Amino acid sequence: MRVRVKVHGHVREFLPGQAQEVTLDLSGPATVAQIIERLGVSPELFMYAFVDGQRRAREYRVERDAEVVLMSPAAGGAPPRG
Repeated sequence: MRVRVKVHGHVREFLPGQAQEVTLDLSGPATVAQIIERLGVSPELFMYAFVDGQRRAREYRVERDAEVVLMSPAAGGAPPRG
């Protein structure tokens, strides 16, 4: 099974070569959490996951070739006052 993983946000910094897209060859179905683990990146760095355009929980089981988009939380906060 082949899964194309796209990463948006600062998490790219933790992937080899700071890649924005990685293709994983998996031996069979895997949860979103297992796919994140396979990337070797801390799961806490991701806020949302989309599988083939649908928002999914980390427990969602990807059972066929798919596109998985992982989004990290937006950085920053309120602008400084003054």
